[in-house]
Amino acid sequence: MKNLITLFACFFSFSLVAQMDTIYFDNPSFEGQPIEGGRLNQTMPIGVIDCGFDGQTAPDIHPVVGGNFSVNKFPAEGKTYLGMVVRDNDTWEQVSVRPTKSLKVGKCYSFSIALARSEFYYSQSQRTNEPANFVTPCILRIWGGNDPCDKNELLGETTSIRNTNWLEYSFIFNPTERYSNIILEAYYGKYTLLPFNGNILLDDMSALIEVDCQNADPSKLMPAKEIERNTSYKPQSKKKAIGIPHVDSYEQFGDATERLMNLKEILFELNELGFFTKGSRENNEEGEKILNELANEIGVDKRFGIDVGIKNPDGKGLRAWRKKYLKNIFLDNRINEYQLDLDKFSRFEKSAWQYETKFMAINIYAR
Repeated sequence: MKNLITLFACFFSFSLVAQMDTIYFDNPSFEGQPIEGGRLNQTMPIGVIDCGFDGQTAPDIHPVVGGNFSVNKFPAEGKTYLGMVVRDNDTWEQVSVRPTKSLKVGKCYSFSIALARSEFYYSQSQRTNEPANFVTPCILRIWGGNDPCDKNELLGETTSIRNTNWLEYSFIFNPTERYSNIILEAYYGKYTLLPFNGNILLDDMSALIEVDCQNADPSKLMPAKEIERNTSYKPQSKKKAIGIPHVDSYEQFGDATERLMNLKEILFELNELGFFTKGSRENNEEGEKILNELANEIGVDKRFGIDVGIKNPDGKGLRAWRKKYLKNIFLDNRINEYQLDLDKFSRFEKSAWQYETKFMAINIYAR
């Protein structure tokens, strides 16, 4: 009899666990075609609906290689992530994501999402029509609703997202009604007096996992966790750079105008020196100092990228050595891999290179 009772108790406990629900999303890491400033719903990732203001652009899908916004962070998961902004004209971006099943009344669900803030998010102020960098920290609000963009109940919200690395933010939802939709909303914050320009990046949503309400506190935001680096991500091939235009077209970058001029001066010095043209040790040592200075300038300012085409006119098999030599110089100076395209000269499309000799060619551009 005792064994029978024990067996029944185990079966009853298993049944309770089995009844715990797990609800998924169709596209939890926002995989889609990278785009900046899209307006139509078809530009959004699968399973994501734009719920923004009329006349305003939809959220962006990043990273856009060579994009004007300069949002170049590696994804936390997969190949793309979502970028949403708040604006100084009192509008903000929000999207709806539909889970595979509705959230039920009286149930508690755990949920997590990777969030970060981009150090650069160049666009235009909607209030002044002037160039602006949307970098003020904002918050994420999560709503439950039954129409795609219906915000019926606030299920959770973050503090201001100040971290520029990906962190996992975790929540417990305890809906008071049955909801078929989740709305993710970028917002200014509780105590904001005036609207501002800010951004928030979103990636890698978890499933909604039912948990025991007795052991859960829906009012408490759990500490954000570090996320392991996404080693599977490989940036897409860059479009060929066309050279640095007149500096007037870079007013939106502010201090970058002066930096661009510095880079041009460095290239001029390298050209005058004749680096790699004579192969002498003296010219190479002096040229290496200049290249280190150039690489350091680009490494400091992630708004720029560089293409380097390696030539092999002497046919002595030195191109592989030159490629390795130059790659070490650039990567040792804090240049991210997505800022550097270094390969044989013939791989690049024909272009007006800013610096070109018999052995190599260099082009610098704003990302």
